[in-house]
Amino acid sequence: STLAKTLGLHSHWGLSSAFDFVEAFSGIQTNKSLSKMSTIRILLIEPGDIRHILLSIARRRRHCKDRDSLVAVHFYLLESPMEVLGRDFLHFQIICDTTMPIRQKANAFLEVFGNCKLQKRTANYVEQLGNDLNSIMKSLGSSDGSSCSMLMSEIIDLSLLRYRERDDLENVFRNYSKSSTFDMVALLDQRH
Repeated sequence: STLAKTLGLHSHWGLSSAFDFVEAFSGIQTNKSLSKMSTIRILLIEPGDIRHILLSIARRRRHCKDRDSLVAVHFYLLESPMEVLGRDFLHFQIICDTTMPIRQKANAFLEVFGNCKLQKRTANYVEQLGNDLNSIMKSLGSSDGSSCSMLMSEIIDLSLLRYRERDDLENVFRNYSKSSTFDMVALLDQRH
């Protein structure tokens, strides 16, 4: 159909506004305080990006009366195209990068999140992050020593991925290299 052709094969963004799952869960739990719970587990099926996760994590402290007893929140992402899951991991990698100043990190995140064409500086950064993510995939949790990789290996659990999916993710991360040819201008022209 015409609609399917214009939407494309992979989503770049979700189609809804960000939703705070912890707030929704705390509204449901009327007789049980969130601080008494050990873990909240949330399954996200093809959200298209990490907006729900970011909002829920950013607002997590608002829902606990005692600041010392934060509830652990586990998100499970189910994305059918591995490219979208790889993009989600790339966004997490940018957010977890402690070596960049916050403003530069925010600019890089927004550029990668909102654009198909990147500046040369950002393309170099994405290539570096793709290599880091590929090494995390290969080592399955053990890091290469950088603080960003160690943090990523702590917050992302790859144990539920099948070997085929891991291989597909490694291919996605290899394609973040500048040597990977992808003519976005020609593809945009072809779409119109």
